[in-house]
Amino acid sequence: MLKKHNIFTLSILTLIASTGYSAPDSNGNIKEGNNAGTSVSGKNNIAISTNAGTNVTGNTNVAISGDAGRHVKGNNNIAIAYKAGNNVTGNNNTAIGRAAGSEVSGSFNLAHGYGTGQKVNGSSNISSGTYTGVNTTGNANIANGAYSGQNVEGNGNIATGNAAGVGIKGNSNIAIGNGAGTATDVEYLMNHKPKSDLTKNTINGPKRPVNNSVSLGTKAISIEDDAVALGSNSRADIEKGKTGFLANSADKTDATWTSTHAGISVGNEGNDTTPRVTRQIHNLAAGTKDTDAVNVAQLRKVHEQVADLRIDFQHIENKLNRMNSDLKAGIAGATAMANLPQAFRNGQSMVSVAVGSYRGQSAAAFGISRMADNSPIVFKASGSANTQGHFNVGAGIGWGW
Repeated sequence: MLKKHNIFTLSILTLIASTGYSAPDSNGNIKEGNNAGTSVSGKNNIAISTNAGTNVTGNTNVAISGDAGRHVKGNNNIAIAYKAGNNVTGNNNTAIGRAAGSEVSGSFNLAHGYGTGQKVNGSSNISSGTYTGVNTTGNANIANGAYSGQNVEGNGNIATGNAAGVGIKGNSNIAIGNGAGTATDVEYLMNHKPKSDLTKNTINGPKRPVNNSVSLGTKAISIEDDAVALGSNSRADIEKGKTGFLANSADKTDATWTSTHAGISVGNEGNDTTPRVTRQIHNLAAGTKDTDAVNVAQLRKVHEQVADLRIDFQHIENKLNRMNSDLKAGIAGATAMANLPQAFRNGQSMVSVAVGSYRGQSAAAFGISRMADNSPIVFKASGSANTQGHFNVGAGIGWGW
């Protein structure tokens, strides 16, 4: 089975044969155009247009357009468009677009677009757009969108959107959306052609490597390992190991209470120069596990239960208050009854009244007593009424000697 690169080369050869270009030399090299295909060491190389495919060491390299595919060391490299694929060391690299895929060291890199995939040190990187994937060090990085994926150091990073994923340092990060995953001035990148050294595109993002982060949305950025920023202008900057709020959390260190990974952000706390961004999360089902999110319905249910408890507590409190008042009034009644005078000599009868008070409650008492004639027996009866509307009654008989 023919490889894709060989199929492409055969297609070019067929095109050359049909248009009457020069026949291959003894090494199978084809050159057509002023100074094309000069200083070539290798076989089956194709150079078409002025200065295309010069200073090449290797086999089956293709250079089509002026000044394309120059200073190449390796095999199966393809350069199509003006100044594409220059200064390449490696194999199976493809550059399609003006000045795309130049200054590359590595293999299986694909650059498609104006100025895309320049200054790449690594393999299997894919960039598509305008000035996309420039200044990349690492492998298997993907950038799609104008000015995206620039100044990347790491492996397996994905950037989709204009100026997305700029300045990423780390591995397996995902940035989707215009300006996502970068603190670079997106408007500057979009309106100014970067110079070869890109010194004006100052990166204000994290200075240390960040891995496995996800940034989804325009200008969303994650600056902690495993962090997730969702929505435009969101910023995920809370690191792992944060313990959730609890009145007494000294012993709460397991994964239920302390995060094992960085946080998810749907907004931005903001500062003096950046406005605060907040969002509601809609259509969230009620959580079931300890680590599930709580929705408003659950909070309302808790609020209702707390309100019911408050009513119950109020009812109990009212009962206790009434009981307290009754007790105080009863003590006031007892105090009044204790102060009733009584008959003190034989044959004497006495009617008496008295009052009593205790801690805000009052009572009035009425009493009657009789001391028998020539007898040591004394009879006494009394009652009281208090401010709570309750009554006390009592009677007694005594025998003296």
